[in-house]
Amino acid sequence: MKRSKQIVFLLVLLLGFSGYAQQKQLWSKVDKSISKSEAITETVNAKTFKTYFLDVEKLTATLQSSKKEIEFPDADGNVVSYIYSETELMHPELAAKFEGIKTYKGVSKNDPLQQVYFTKSALGLHAMIISPDRPTFYIDPLSKDRKKYMAYKKSDVKPSDIFQCFAEEENDVLEKTISQKSTNDLVLRTFRLAIATTEEYSTYHVNAAGLGAGSTRQDSINVVMSSIVVAMARVNPIYERDVALTMQLVPNNDQLIFLATDPGNDPYTNNDGSAMLTQNQTTINSIIGFTNYDIGHVFSTGGGGVAYLKSACTNSKAGGVTGQPSPVGDPFYIDFVAHEMGHQFGANHTFNGTGGSCNGKRNNPTAVEPGSGSTIMAYAGICSPQNVQSHSDSYFHTVSIKEMRLNIISGNSQCAVQSPFNNNLHAPTANAGSNYTIPKSTPFVLKGAGNDLDGDELTYCWEQVDNEVTNIQIPPSSTQPEGAVFRSLTPSKSANRYMPSLPTVVSGSLSTTWEVIPSIARNMKFALTVRDNAQGEGQTNTDFTTLTVTDAAGPFVVTSQNIDGIIWDEGSTETITWDVAGTNANGINVNNVNILLSLDGGVTFTTVLAANTPNDGTEDIIVPNTSSGTVRLMVEAVDNIFYAVNSKNFSIGSFQTTCTNYSPTGLPMNIPDNNSTGTISTINVLDDFAITDVNVSLDITHTWLWDLQVSLISPNGTEVLIYDRSCGSSSDSRKNINAIFDDSAPEKVCDNTIPAIHGPTKPDNLLSLFNNESSFGLWKLKVVDNAAGDVGKLNSWTLNMCKTEQTVSVPEETLHNFNVYPNPFSSAFTVSFSSTNAENTLIILYDLQGRQVYQKLFDDTGSVFKKDIELGMLSSGIYLLNVKKGNQLANFKLIKY
Repeated sequence: MKRSKQIVFLLVLLLGFSGYAQQKQLWSKVDKSISKSEAITETVNAKTFKTYFLDVEKLTATLQSSKKEIEFPDADGNVVSYIYSETELMHPELAAKFEGIKTYKGVSKNDPLQQVYFTKSALGLHAMIISPDRPTFYIDPLSKDRKKYMAYKKSDVKPSDIFQCFAEEENDVLEKTISQKSTNDLVLRTFRLAIATTEEYSTYHVNAAGLGAGSTRQDSINVVMSSIVVAMARVNPIYERDVALTMQLVPNNDQLIFLATDPGNDPYTNNDGSAMLTQNQTTINSIIGFTNYDIGHVFSTGGGGVAYLKSACTNSKAGGVTGQPSPVGDPFYIDFVAHEMGHQFGANHTFNGTGGSCNGKRNNPTAVEPGSGSTIMAYAGICSPQNVQSHSDSYFHTVSIKEMRLNIISGNSQCAVQSPFNNNLHAPTANAGSNYTIPKSTPFVLKGAGNDLDGDELTYCWEQVDNEVTNIQIPPSSTQPEGAVFRSLTPSKSANRYMPSLPTVVSGSLSTTWEVIPSIARNMKFALTVRDNAQGEGQTNTDFTTLTVTDAAGPFVVTSQNIDGIIWDEGSTETITWDVAGTNANGINVNNVNILLSLDGGVTFTTVLAANTPNDGTEDIIVPNTSSGTVRLMVEAVDNIFYAVNSKNFSIGSFQTTCTNYSPTGLPMNIPDNNSTGTISTINVLDDFAITDVNVSLDITHTWLWDLQVSLISPNGTEVLIYDRSCGSSSDSRKNINAIFDDSAPEKVCDNTIPAIHGPTKPDNLLSLFNNESSFGLWKLKVVDNAAGDVGKLNSWTLNMCKTEQTVSVPEETLHNFNVYPNPFSSAFTVSFSSTNAENTLIILYDLQGRQVYQKLFDDTGSVFKKDIELGMLSSGIYLLNVKKGNQLANFKLIKY
């Protein structure tokens, strides 16, 4: 009997261990360190990434399971479950030759807009995760045994090598018509794809795979075929979603792989793109047969990119080349391969830039993206100094969609096999709203709508479609009469887009480098493209709106609540004023406005203070029963799209703002010359509070400021480029920075002095993007030198962060008619207010370290106080002014230059 109990106990133990084994995680986060001997020599050059261990045995079991559910980590380190299925990127006959190469697609169980595309092959596992409003996320092998993986965002990839693209043949004129060839006929077009590889491309991937001396020719073929499949597994989903076309590798595609072990067989001139165009046509026709494919391409390690425009299905259908020294990762697949194939399907360049590689490649009829642009058919990252960003985003501009759809439906490239959709039975609708006349120098909101009878989750993309032919201005300016002044942004879950972004307006600006509000009379045409994001069966629809900017009205601005230190009491009556600025006439004719309240510093405006009230410039409101130290106001037009926000945070209830300085150790640090990795200095902040303001003091010695980029990165991963090569030029060597970067400071001045940037100055991008994040964790300042020949040092920097907290002291009243001027000041400023309180007035000034630098008690002056404060001896910087008279007080931020 005792023996039986022991057996039962052992069985229980074994079952327990079995259950534990089944709970092993597919992905485990591990330390980034990896020895040189175990690391893959050729990987994506990411600035930052997370490292995971992949349980290969569990992966195999997962893919063999009938459950069809798999997990992947996301950009935040969370594990997300996806329902997946296998795809047919390879023709069945080709797939039968390479049973170890599989391609899949999946949809998150919790969010149908979060989608994964992944491959399993001789190169390990590769995954791409896309989701609106978030950067595209990638998982690629890091170790030779394919057990350690790097997970990174597209934005973390370092700038690509210089790349040249030459779209052959005449550029067509894009019809300037309101009609749009949307992707909405519920048909998937499948093109037979033949991809050849040069000997050099094949060698690159064979070496990267670490094939040893005992490997066979077929091992090499497996590796190179895997690299082709990985590339197309990332390209195809974009075409399927945006253009409803897909590409399938032809049955004998393996015969187009040329290896170094077959000397004399390679027909390609690896570093000559133009020569390879002809060579590829001849080669694929000879090996595959002219009638056995619809589009051909060759991968190389040189020669840049070159393609025949609208060549798919024509006698030049193999006219496509993509070559780069490091032919791996999304910069190669999306920025270059998808781009060159876009030419073959009929899309021209969309950038408006003329610098760097953009020079001479601009196509006037489709030059609708400012600077380098950011969509696939633009030149992101290779148009210096006009780069909007480092890499292309993974979507096509609405202009590119139109060009390709026209070509594959009624143009040169109609040879695809057409298959009615199986699951997607309805295309989405798009409504860009009415046409409007709006005032000059006034922000606005593009408001759209979409619907889908299938219940698909929709995304929305607003894009300006005005091309610029003459008087090209880069970056765009508020006074340019034509062309796009707003960049394209990735499709979003929201059908509305603030122009410029709401954080920009809340910070007190009307423009960023690539989003500019017109200050002159002109027209602007915008397209709203709605995507239904159905996997493998994508459909789109597009609608247009035209805005007329009039210089007979505007700017429309809020004129009240525009100084520091304002406090409202709950239930009190307050007056809000704004400058109507002719918006009630002059073709705008807005008779009424809404007045909205934000309690989170202008992130959201959810409280209505007054609805449909006359647009007469003034309104008395009752303060709601709520409290906040970061209150903002918005006055928005009724039956129009323009609005204005007051210029300062204020409080409902008593709040106190305190600021703390944090400094790094280990400085000064050398800035590596012409090195995209740059140098990173860190500060570990142990305080944990919700941020309401961030300022950065920066001291850099460098002999050519135009070389530099300086970014601040929060523990949450938010990165703000506070200085972006915006002082001097390639021929103007401005030197040194000793400045305080503050959203409230004056616009940056690039002086011909040393230091060229000094005193309080506005950053190139908003530090307010950190607002409401936690202060706790590791903050990074990254300095990158982008050109050779000049060097420098990061001498010091200070991170100043503020929090606003409600006070528990006896409520105090605000000073009436409080005013401080001028601000910024040079040597003196004036304080004035009115009061019925018969008390003396105490004025105290603090620096950002919290140190008291001035204090004076003034005798009671009656109902009006007005005094000049002489402080010319103070250093340039930002100061906090505290004025108190009895139980009345005011706080104010002062800037001394």
